[in-house]
Amino acid sequence: MGNLKKDSIVILSPGFPDGEHDSRCMPYIQMFVKALIANYPELKIHVISFQYPYTEKVFEWNGCQVNSIGGNNKKWNRFFTWRKTKQAFKEIHSSNKIIGILSLWLSECALVGQQLSKQYQIPHIAWALGQDVKKENKYITRLDFTSFKTACISPFSKEQLKLNHGIDSNFILSNGLHTESIPAPVGFKKNYDIISVGSFSDFKRFDWIVECVKEVKKSRPNIKACMIGDGEELENIQNKIALLGLQENIELKGILPHQQCLELMMQSKILLHPSSFEGASTVILEALYYKCYAISITVPNDPMPATFFKVNTLEEMIKKTDEVLSLPENEISYCVNTSDESAKKLMDAFNYLI
Repeated sequence: MGNLKKDSIVILSPGFPDGEHDSRCMPYIQMFVKALIANYPELKIHVISFQYPYTEKVFEWNGCQVNSIGGNNKKWNRFFTWRKTKQAFKEIHSSNKIIGILSLWLSECALVGQQLSKQYQIPHIAWALGQDVKKENKYITRLDFTSFKTACISPFSKEQLKLNHGIDSNFILSNGLHTESIPAPVGFKKNYDIISVGSFSDFKRFDWIVECVKEVKKSRPNIKACMIGDGEELENIQNKIALLGLQENIELKGILPHQQCLELMMQSKILLHPSSFEGASTVILEALYYKCYAISITVPNDPMPATFFKVNTLEEMIKKTDEVLSLPENEISYCVNTSDESAKKLMDAFNYLI
């Protein structure tokens, strides 16, 4: 009698949506998991989420099983969270044939994934997704990179991991768009010259958006910008807008559902992305898909289309913004990479390792 256990992969993540209604939690990971489900219907996807949702529960999400450990980002609780994760994995292993473990970020998930991989002799791929490649990441010294394969989200991420830690990743696994689960790039009236989307954090440098609007307003007095997001820098941004008298030029939208963010992109001419450090910004990929020009410090993929402009300084961003506002509205939708392509690349890697 054959083995009735279904082939499965287990994804270890610090967070995951708290139900199908939760569009704001890591939309690029949501798109990636949806692509895995769509392209590999014979495969069972399990997600073990360490910290968020904040309650301990098991639920279905678009056809995959989610084990929420409910660690709640409490450092004193970390070892209990890891122990519960291992128990959840053991239960999944007892009724499924696990062919691979994917851990997200080179942090606690990679560390636990490494231990589970060794214990159960299951291939493990750790995916570096952002700031985890920086020098400050203390988890990296605890990881045995010979025991698993390392994927980086972009050429920049791969370069930083080598530069900061002397580690060569095995391959690049780009983020992408799951075009089946987001609106089509239809034509909208361009109500905004500039849009920005992201957390209002130090390294995101959203004060640059305000500076851009201030300077460009000198020649374009009716310039209109829309800023989506929230965070610890919000009050500073609000004060700067008021101080410079830009209340009529800049709208602060706060945090919005993913769908509304995409609709506002369709209504905007340029996405400005001044962040000083990104693994690979999904927001840029979305903007290019929705016919925006994009001006950014960081480059999410290689190659990039002609509607993407890399700059290095605030002065360059201001100059390029003014130049691009003189261009005709972009009519071309670019899909730099799809989640389907990334899902297939991951499964090819697992099939090679089995």
